Amino acid sequence: MDTVRQDVQLIATHYNARLGSNELGGPRVPLSNIFAGLTNLAIICGLVLLAAPWQTGQAAAGSVTGHISCGGGSVGISIDIEGEIDAATVERVSKLFEESREQKKKVASGVTCDDSARHQNPPDFSAYGDHFGINSRGGSVPAAMAIGRMLRREGAWIGVNGVCFSACVFILAGAVDRQIGKSDQVGIHRPYLRSTPEKPLEADQVKQAYSRTLQDMRSYLREMNVSQRLADDMLATEPENNHILTETELRAYRLTGVDPAEQQRRAIQKEAADVQEANGLGLDRREYTQRKTLGETLCTYSISGAIADYVEYSDCKMRILKTGAR
Repeated sequence: MDTVRQDVQLIATHYNARLGSNELGGPRVPLSNIFAGLTNLAIICGLVLLAAPWQTGQAAAGSVTGHISCGGGSVGISIDIEGEIDAATVERVSKLFEESREQKKKVASGVTCDDSARHQNPPDFSAYGDHFGINSRGGSVPAAMAIGRMLRREGAWIGVNGVCFSACVFILAGAVDRQIGKSDQVGIHRPYLRSTPEKPLEADQVKQAYSRTLQDMRSYLREMNVSQRLADDMLATEPENNHILTETELRAYRLTGVDPAEQQRRAIQKEAADVQEANGLGLDRREYTQRKTLGETLCTYSISGAIADYVEYSDCKMRILKTGAR
């Protein structure tokens, strides 16, 4: 039970210290209240409620690898989550985001990082973009929701690198952009309680735990603009019958692609940037749009992804924007 208490306290601390009232949709709750409530639930259930890996008795040991990169005035972050999702996963991901925010503050204050990495052979451009990946068969539902809220707060995307089953789906839901490849799999099933013969669960205890968990799941999915029907379908799928979601189902649940709210934010941000660039070039909006369209048509970018090709492509578009010449 000591391990369970530690996990519950860590997750409760994260909810209170990391998330403000805007993320939770209400006033901040004292840590003691959160801890007491979650600890009581853990005691009632014997162990923390888990959404466990598909057709396996044990989830692969969890790990989080990641680093923060800084080059010139740019800061990049890389996070990969592997295996079982638990309180330690929450802590590691949280620390990486904290490190990223601290480095960005330094850069904003005028600190310039060593930029030699991008000139080495092969070049390292990790400071000029973000990477978030996950390959997990499940774990703790509260831990997964805590990480999902972190991704949403940071405006982070995530890519599935293999499988994303059970509780992992809640992390996927939290990202503002979910990238799922053709060979990747996303699966759902009913969460189950890790009970033992030494700590059997009564029917009323299971009902109480499930009622509360379903309520939390629905609230979380609503917060993330994901269909709440996903919670119903998860509970309707037996743990031993992990259901692999089709592309149609992923779209119906709104678990793939860019979140609608993020799409709106990006559109507004892009329009503001376009207007600012048009003003800087002394162009009205119509002329700017025509020149931009011309640049997209005439300028080509090699699929090789070479930096020199991209520089040439960017220079071509800017030349047309400035001159309007073909």
